[in-house]
Amino acid sequence: MISNKFKIDDAASEMKLLSFIDDLLGVEKFSPDPERLTKWFSHFKEEFNRLNIPSIIVAGTNGKGEVSLILERYALENNLYVHLWNSPHIISVRERFSHNGNAISAIELLDYFEKSKDLTKKLSYYEFLFFVFCQSSLDKIQANPNQQHILIFEVGLGGRLDATNFFDSELAILTSISRDHTEFLGNRLADILNEKIQVTRSNGYLVCGVEQPMLKTKIKSYVGERDISLKDVTDHLREGETFKNLNFHKKNQLMAKEAFHIFWKHILKRNDAVKTSFKETVWGRPLRMTYKGCQFILLGSHNLDGIRHLAKWTNELNQMITDSSNDSNTSHHCSHSSSNFYFDEAWLSFSRQNEDDLRDCLDLIFKSPCLGREVSLTSFNHPRATKWESLMDCAKSLRGENNKKVTFEENFNHLLGKLEKKRDRKVLLAGSYYFLGSFISSLPTDSYQFE
Repeated sequence: MISNKFKIDDAASEMKLLSFIDDLLGVEKFSPDPERLTKWFSHFKEEFNRLNIPSIIVAGTNGKGEVSLILERYALENNLYVHLWNSPHIISVRERFSHNGNAISAIELLDYFEKSKDLTKKLSYYEFLFFVFCQSSLDKIQANPNQQHILIFEVGLGGRLDATNFFDSELAILTSISRDHTEFLGNRLADILNEKIQVTRSNGYLVCGVEQPMLKTKIKSYVGERDISLKDVTDHLREGETFKNLNFHKKNQLMAKEAFHIFWKHILKRNDAVKTSFKETVWGRPLRMTYKGCQFILLGSHNLDGIRHLAKWTNELNQMITDSSNDSNTSHHCSHSSSNFYFDEAWLSFSRQNEDDLRDCLDLIFKSPCLGREVSLTSFNHPRATKWESLMDCAKSLRGENNKKVTFEENFNHLLGKLEKKRDRKVLLAGSYYFLGSFISSLPTDSYQFE
């Protein structure tokens, strides 16, 4: 997940990074191998343990990127030197490497790439990048010995087999469980939970935001058998507040705040006051950019739960404009009669997923006219993109009057072409992170500006 701190300031070096990845790493694929991890990451594990560098691992289907960024903010506020790994990247691979609140420079990352070039034949795409992150983190830890360093790992996919889980993080966060990457994690929510909860460690700590009662029961049983201290944020809300009426970003803030307090007191063993203020103007918001007089807001919503959160969020924005009844704040859908929209247009596209999941996402989009005054489904050119034919087949199978409110455009460049004739439009881009990245990559680097 990208934050507003990221900027491209060296286009030539960025192109060299892109060429290195295309030529030597290719396309990112999930190909875990515990033996590879043991061989190439044991050194980092030993060094981090020797230097007493604590870590936090963040897993879950939705929300882990934002929670990781909020944790980074808290660490910086409390004068900790934080090393954050997150994925996937949207604009540049540099987004995955954050040290002390700053993305690694393109020149520095290129140097690490060249020094580790031989490993591109021995590690997967993801493992190679994570190896470089570990090496750059270790170098900065050794160069700044008087600082209190911490590591924050955002899990890439699943948990049990992810490279981030090679390190024994005492504190784990499990943000949510829903269906995603079912070809690797299984179709049942219980199976997905089993993959993700294994980022915890016996006698460690777990902060949990999972809502389903059946899964909560399984989690309590799992942690009880392993002496893991559980902080279920759904059980620790303020009086009169329910977890369901919190919006997605508020939930993530709550999980991050609870986790950082545990980290401060029980992992760092600090008794002094901890700072956990939160500036919503900077953190906990989607990425905003302007292009040719229009404002774009980019928000990853890559599965059914993500679309639900998106519909609820846009509905709340619409209600702010119309000053309508607050009853809609607890609904995923908005009234068909609403004539005021926060977004003039909403463009959505998805990564490859099984047909049932794609159909469920489309069905919810068709039933959620609050996304924008004009809603378009489109496609993009990427190995992980849902094929246009599959998208259309699923859409045709969903009959009903709602789908008349959604238009279809085979390539988002056609939507961009139409937009050039308009000004002062607010456009929501949502769906796959790869879609968001493809959109930004298609624009000349000097033609847009992040807010």
